[in-house]
Amino acid sequence: MQDEIYIKGPVLSPGATGWPGMTQDRPLSAKEIQKAAYQFLPGYSIIDVQHSFMKQAEVVESYVSPEQTEFNGKIYPEGTWFVTSRVTSPEIIKAVTDGELTGYSIGAFPEKQYKELKRINKSMFNDVEEGAWFPLAISIVDVPFYPEMVFKLFGPDDFIKKEQIVEDKIMSEDKTRDTLLE
Repeated sequence: MQDEIYIKGPVLSPGATGWPGMTQDRPLSAKEIQKAAYQFLPGYSIIDVQHSFMKQAEVVESYVSPEQTEFNGKIYPEGTWFVTSRVTSPEIIKAVTDGELTGYSIGAFPEKQYKELKRINKSMFNDVEEGAWFPLAISIVDVPFYPEMVFKLFGPDDFIKKEQIVEDKIMSEDKTRDTLLE
């Protein structure tokens, strides 16, 4: 078994509402998602399993997509928050590779409760005004609340090729700065 794996996937996406036929949550705006992504990282980036609030992985990448993005066979709108986590626990690695854990779920709490250090209860976005919540944890879960938002697994030696858009031309990352300036 591998010593570590990486999982990458969407956490929140503008307009997503959850499982059809189940409790629906209000869609989030790109601005609200960006606020959450920026609040999440500074010193509080907990990646847990099944909302246990016990740190089980670490964030190695977090970003809000600046444009529509294709990921894992699905198109996500501008403003989707993506996270990549490094997992080293053999039990969690096995659960991910066996397909028992499939995506991320946000542990969001009303911001007022968090600031006043009251008892914090996980809430639905329907229960909280737009932008008035705090992302305390991201959980690796068996069934993500947003069913289409599953993560992708890769190993420490895998490389995800990136491309740059430069003056409306897609340049492979092996192009040097000098060739771009010619």
